Formats: sequence, structure tokens, C-alpha cells
Amino acid sequence: MRILQILISPRIGGAESAADSLASVWRERGHVVDTAFMDASGTVPVRRLQHIRKEVRAFGPDVVVSHSALPNLYARLAVKKSVAPVVCVLHSAARDFDDAKLRVAETLLKHRAAAIIAVSASQVAEYRSRFPDQQIDMIPNGVGSHFFPATIPPAEFRITSVGRVAGQKDPDTWASIARRVTAANGNVRFDWVGPTDVDPEYANLVSVFDASEDVIRFVGPSDDVPAALRRSRMLLHTARREAHSVALLEAAAAGLPIVCTSEVGLGLPDWIVREEFDAGNVDGGVAAVRRVLEDIDAFQSRAISQAARVLEQYGARVCAERYLDVFNRVVGTSS
Repeated sequence: MRILQILISPRIGGAESAADSLASVWRERGHVVDTAFMDASGTVPVRRLQHIRKEVRAFGPDVVVSHSALPNLYARLAVKKSVAPVVCVLHSAARDFDDAKLRVAETLLKHRAAAIIAVSASQVAEYRSRFPDQQIDMIPNGVGSHFFPATIPPAEFRITSVGRVAGQKDPDTWASIARRVTAANGNVRFDWVGPTDVDPEYANLVSVFDASEDVIRFVGPSDDVPAALRRSRMLLHTARREAHSVALLEAAAAGLPIVCTSEVGLGLPDWIVREEFDAGNVDGGVAAVRRVLEDIDAFQSRAISQAARVLEQYGARVCAERYLDVFNRVVGTSS
């Protein structure tokens, strides 16, 4: 099968990470996979449509998979049903269809999707509340097999966060927690791994922590997140909301205990080892981190014991196979 994925741009984020993991497994299975970036020729709507059509003509897909709200919209406008079925994937942690323009667009275009996939139960509920007559599949994002626990505990006690530096992830709360914890414990280091140029609102915050500083760092994007997690002892995730956080599952697969907000914790299975605090509550976040610090060996032992279970239930291969089931349904071919 020839599978073309549509993304906005070659950025780092949940949708992009999910698409990369899916592509790797599909290629292992013998499928031909390519990725087109909607904004490669600019952000003017006509240019976006022209670019997607050009990529589709050049690749000749059996199925087109669009990831997140804007690619979902443009892919259905650009690709006729007679050319290839379009499968739309909902990734956003925000309530996309509270936006009147997106709601109207979805009303007009929903029947041009061969299938709609949501990565979390909350997205399924939100979508059905707006479009109750539309079929929707739920397939949680998958974790790659390159996430696994370190064989030797790292020498430094590093607490890592993974994600873009943007409002949804609440970097202000992260920085406040990091300052408080490091002031009381000089052996702890904090790293935030992920793009720092996504939201100009946080440029000043990022500049406060020079990348050469070895206590609290915004280190920018990494080509090897699994290695960054294996150098860590804990994941701190201050996001106020998530659709289905693959970053937390990746940390769990790496055998790390997690500290996250209660709002995000609602989307995790009970057996994921974690401590929670209310979003935006610095005191609560500091207390949660300290609870893990005070009993780190027990927390980490429990987390490592559950690491294999993450891949069994949320592995990229399981996820990719479920996508192929959907493709076979809409294309009408066997894998």
C-alpha cells in the first residue's frame, strides 16, 4: 500500500512524533510511505492546496492520512475521493470545534473523509457532541520500541520535560518548580527538551536560562529523545491539558516515574507510575516532585517494572496495525 501523510511543517510535536512512528512500522511491513508538508510552499490557502495536489500527483497514494485540524481541512479540499481516500486524524489537546470557522468547515467537509481517527476518548466525545452522525475510530498514539529503561542509572539526577515551549505546556510553572526544587537540593538538574521558538510569549523566559547553564536548561529540540530520557530519573510534565500525551507514555516506556498535572493524569491508565498536582499550582508541583525524590528507588523500581507493559498496550506496532485495519476498510485491499 502507498501511504501519504500530510502534516503542517517539519516541526517537533505530538502529531509529528506519531506520524514518524507510524511510518517506521509501515515501512517494516513493506508499505511505501511518504510525508508531505502542507506549508512547504507557503501559508496562503491557494498555495497550500496546490502543494498538496502536487504531492499527491507525484506520489500516487492508495490512502492519504492527514494529521491535525488544518491538514484535515486542506487534505479534504485538495484530494478528491476518486483520487484517494482521506483519513483524518484528530490530535489537538484543544477543543478545535469550539472555533466557529473550523466547525463550519467540518460540517461541510466531514463526508469527504473516508475515516476519522481520534487519539483519545475525550476527542471522541468532543467530536460526537458536535457531529453525532459521523463514525469515528479511537486509536491512541503509539510508542516506538527505541524507548526502554537505562541499563545503568545515570550519574546525575536529571528531571526532564519533553515538548514545545508553549502556553499549553505551562513553562512558567515548570520554571518556578525547577527554581524551588534546585534551591533546596543542589544535586538536581532540570532539562526542558523541545522547540523554544514556537511561542514568542516565552522568549524572555527561555533567555533567562542560558543553554550552557547546567542546573535549569531549555535545551531546545533533540534528535534523540530516548537517550535524553535514559539520562534522566524523572519526567516533569506541567501541561494544563493533553489529548493523548505520547511524551508521557514514552517516559513510562523508559522506566521513569512521572510528575504531571491531575488534568493530564486523567488520560493515563492507573498503572502508570506517577504523582500528580493541580495545573498551575507551583506549591503542589514542588510537593509532588519532592515525594518522588524522597523515595526515588521505590518509584523507579515500580516504573521500570511497568515499562514493558507500555509497549505491549501502546506500542507503535499495535497502533500502526490498527491504522492499517482502517486503511483496509476504506481502500478495500488486504495489507
